[in-house]
Amino acid sequence: FNMVRLVFDKLMKGGIPTKGEFKNLENVFGWDMAEAIKRHGSLEKAWKVFLDVTGMPKALKATADLSYTLRQVIFAGAGEPKTWGKAFGTQVKAFARQPWYDDALKEIRAHPQFNYFHKKGLEFTQVGKAIGKLAQAEEAYPTRLADAIPIMKQSGRAAATISNKMRYDIAYKYWEMFGDLYPESSPYWDGLIKILNASTGRGVVPRSLVPAFTLLNRVLFSPRFALTPFQMIYYPLKEIKNPLVRRFAMR
Repeated sequence: FNMVRLVFDKLMKGGIPTKGEFKNLENVFGWDMAEAIKRHGSLEKAWKVFLDVTGMPKALKATADLSYTLRQVIFAGAGEPKTWGKAFGTQVKAFARQPWYDDALKEIRAHPQFNYFHKKGLEFTQVGKAIGKLAQAEEAYPTRLADAIPIMKQSGRAAATISNKMRYDIAYKYWEMFGDLYPESSPYWDGLIKILNASTGRGVVPRSLVPAFTLLNRVLFSPRFALTPFQMIYYPLKEIKNPLVRRFAMR
C-alpha cells in the first residue's frame, strides 16, 4: 500500500514513475489502468482522469439528493436560520436552472472581501467542468464528468450553491459587523474561517493531507464531512478566546 501511495504522490506532482512503480500500479489496479497512464501524454492529466472516473459511482449515489440542507450545512444553518432559508431558496433555483447557479457564484465572488476570505482558506467548491483541482469539488460529486449526466449536474449545482452561500454569506455578515473592530490582520478571522468550513461539511485537514482525503473520498462517503461533528466541538473550545468563533458557536 505504501508503495502505491508513493506512486500516486509522484503522479499528482507531475513526476514520472519508474518501471517498478508502474508494475505496482498494474498489480493493484490492473494492466489496463497502468498502460493507460503510460500511454497518456500527461501523467498528471491521466491521474485526473482516473480520479474523475472513480468518482462517478459516488456522484451517482448522491444524484437527485438535496439533503445538503439538512446534513452538510446543518451546523451553520442552526445558528443562522435566516441565511439558511435564503440559501435553500437559491439552492432550489440553482438545481432548476444553470443561470441561477452562475449568478449565485458570481454574487459571492463579486464581494470586496471574497479574495481575502478565499486566500485565507474559506472553501469555495465547484462542480463539473468548472472544477480546477478535485480537492475543490463537493465531496458528494468528486468528478468533472458530472456535467455529462442528467440530474447529476443539477444535483451538483444545488450542493455547491448552498454550501458556498452559507460559508460566504455568514463570513460577509461577520465582516460587516466586526470588520472595523478586527482588521484583516487579526488572527480571529482564521478561527472563524475554520469553524465556517467545518460547519458547512468541509472538515478542516492539514494541506499536506488534502490529496490523501481526495483519494479516500473514493472509498468512504465524504471523509471530511465525517470530521465535522468532532471539529464543531473542538474549535469552539480551542478558540474560546476568539470573539468571532465564540459568537458563532453560541448561536
